[in-house]
Amino acid sequence: MARFGLMLLVLAPLLAVADEPRPARLRIVTSPEAAAITIDGHLAGLSPRDEVLAPGVHTLGAELAGAPTLTQTFSIAEGEVRTLKLAFSSGPGTATPFPVAGLVTGLAGGAALTVGLLLRFAAEDAARQVNALTDRGGGWDQGGQQREAAGLRAQTWSWFFTGAGSALLASGLVVLVLQLRGPGLPTLTLVPTGGGAFVSGSFAW
Repeated sequence: MARFGLMLLVLAPLLAVADEPRPARLRIVTSPEAAAITIDGHLAGLSPRDEVLAPGVHTLGAELAGAPTLTQTFSIAEGEVRTLKLAFSSGPGTATPFPVAGLVTGLAGGAALTVGLLLRFAAEDAARQVNALTDRGGGWDQGGQQREAAGLRAQTWSWFFTGAGSALLASGLVVLVLQLRGPGLPTLTLVPTGGGAFVSGSFAW
């Protein structure tokens, strides 16, 4: 009798594990991709993705910037493997991506380069005036000192705006290309959701 009781104690955990339901596997695909996926109100990540779920009824949501949110309630059985496909509408309600950040950054860089060139012309003009005073052999009065100081300031600011403008223009071009999502380039995806935003980086080969 004692031996029978001992066998029950040993087999009890194994029987409990056998009674646990086997999880189900769900493949989530959206068209277009990179939609923010929520399952039962919890953010799961970006589509396409694979999820392991407990058997039963679940609610899936898919959010994509500029498109209405898609929601679907489904039931999945123990050990079931299923693919769930969701397609966003391509009608007038869908926003068309526009590379605003790249254009703004590039325009700011162009403006800074223009200011830098104008300051360079001002510095060269001040240098010519100082040279003319020196060539005439006139006294180095306060006016000459002010022209020289103004020319040096203009030259310093010219270097600053030229460097900053070049950097901004190059950054704007890079951001513009990334926003247009050229093939083979790294992309950073920011997807607004009801509870905030989901950020994901990717590199497409």
